[in-house]
Amino acid sequence: MKWTFLATDDIKSSPAIGLDGTIYVGSDDNSLYAINSDGSKKWEFLTGGNIISSPTIGSDGTVYVGSYDDKLYAIEGTSGGLTCSPWPKHRQNSKNTGIYNCVQESPVQESGTSVSIINSCAKAQTLDELGEMYDEWLFTPKSTINSFNATISPGGAYGVFRISSTEIPTGKVDDLTLMKFFNSTQTVRYTIYAASEPEYTTDGAWWMTDSAGNHMTPEDSTTLGNQYLIYFVVKDNGPNDEDKTLGRITDPVAIGNYEVLTGCVLSPKAGFSHDWAFLGVLVVLSLFRSRYRKKTK
Repeated sequence: MKWTFLATDDIKSSPAIGLDGTIYVGSDDNSLYAINSDGSKKWEFLTGGNIISSPTIGSDGTVYVGSYDDKLYAIEGTSGGLTCSPWPKHRQNSKNTGIYNCVQESPVQESGTSVSIINSCAKAQTLDELGEMYDEWLFTPKSTINSFNATISPGGAYGVFRISSTEIPTGKVDDLTLMKFFNSTQTVRYTIYAASEPEYTTDGAWWMTDSAGNHMTPEDSTTLGNQYLIYFVVKDNGPNDEDKTLGRITDPVAIGNYEVLTGCVLSPKAGFSHDWAFLGVLVVLSLFRSRYRKKTK
């Protein structure tokens, strides 16, 4: 046993773990406890009733918990969101899906290759945040952005990883895109889909299976709500690996739909005034052209 923490009454809620390692848990003694990773008490917040619900942590560190005093409490914290671990709170994540959707190492690797996930974090991002952070306005994620760090041996080998999603819409596999998100605000699409079987030694290759492990072709159908596993290959120190330390791999990814635009489309990043200015120029040019035609008749 590593340590125990003693409250003054029963603890019936499940804990939530913050990004800084702080553990939050409620008790029948009406208190929410913040506990350090060594088991010592960091602080205690007293409510007017038993706390049997499990707390959750917002991206800004705010801790939310309900009490039998009929109140929901928002308590200022410093954890900065949920920790990067496979199961940091009751029902796993902020969406309470109860499904493991962080990055895992694939159980099957190239012969002689060993891969181990150090940490993995499912980072929820809004479409506006994706646009501002990565200058990517045409990609709609159907999974959370999964950021991870892993070790691989031998150095320079190919690592195979996987994520899980139940948010893939009804359609076909060929409608989907696996997107790589670089810290340098750049995105790159994985373009090599392994149509017939896994490709364990092709950097940038990816493929999908259903929950039973059946390999899916580009023409296979998907159904919203079903669980799918998305596999992808990263070569250590290859173009998709952000960590240039030999034997370590970093590669945030997400599955989703990429919109291909055709024709004349205003920039989604342009402000309101820019869009109207552009339209104004088009109107002036149209009027000038119309008058010029009348004069030449």
